[in-house]
Amino acid sequence: MAPVALPGLRPAAAPPGGRARARGGARRSLRRIRPLLPDALDNLDATPRKTARYTPEHVVLQNTRMITHHCTAGIVFAVPIEAEAFSRAVTDAVALEAAGLTFHEGRIGGGRVAWCVAGVGREAARLAARLIVDGHRPRLLVSAGFAGGLDPGLARGAVVEPALVRGELPTSEPLPLVAPGQAGGAIVTVDRIVRTPTEKAALAAATGAAVVDMETLAVAEVARDAGLPCRAIRVISDAAGDELPPDVTRLITPQSAMRRAGAVIGMLGRRPRAALDLWQLWERAVVDGRTLSAALVNRCGSLAAVAERWAGPG
Repeated sequence: MAPVALPGLRPAAAPPGGRARARGGARRSLRRIRPLLPDALDNLDATPRKTARYTPEHVVLQNTRMITHHCTAGIVFAVPIEAEAFSRAVTDAVALEAAGLTFHEGRIGGGRVAWCVAGVGREAARLAARLIVDGHRPRLLVSAGFAGGLDPGLARGAVVEPALVRGELPTSEPLPLVAPGQAGGAIVTVDRIVRTPTEKAALAAATGAAVVDMETLAVAEVARDAGLPCRAIRVISDAAGDELPPDVTRLITPQSAMRRAGAVIGMLGRRPRAALDLWQLWERAVVDGRTLSAALVNRCGSLAAVAERWAGPG
């Protein structure tokens, strides 16, 4: 998931009329969006899960079929909204539970793919990627989701496929990614929210990266250790010039569902217009999720050939 996945939102001015009026506005706003909150918040759940190796005693099948073959690709998402549209495009799907995570495998583009919603951040992505490698034996790993734009030339909603990934530190070793011929540039993986245009410009200058996220480097490291290629397919959810309000970005920090709901209520109490921000966030994330799904579906047919070229003869 992008560390800046809430595009184009600006802090709104506080409403006139004092605290009592603000509280009344918050209650009215909360009543209007209450039916949307459970699904929206669940789809923004960024809480990492602690997992173990993907061994048979951890697996609970959701139907009677058992997976015994290689997958073309294993895809790691961070939050449910990134995976939702793609999941609907997959057929013949099997769901499995392993150590608190749900893994899916199904057919798309003439091959089988496995995917998991891991949670936000490197540790969550690394564990999910390892479990996919252990349990589904993919020929290629894919880091998929939203990303923040660092290059001013990248518009919100654009699909990017960087050619390498690196960390923020100067000592970080860049890792190659499988990318189509016209793709290029780097994605930098960080451990924090990159919120303002100033922060984004500084990160771009320090790393030379065009895109920022919080998971791709971890997935690429797992792929390298397993002798697999790695590909990153990301949708720009906020451009280099977009600034994200701090109260909304708190929603994607790891926390329980109860704490997240409490954060929303507190946000509405402080700033009733936050209800509009939540609605815009949800609408844009749904659109970006559909864009991501279309990109993944379009590329799934070529993933097997990519993996075979990476492996080489023999």
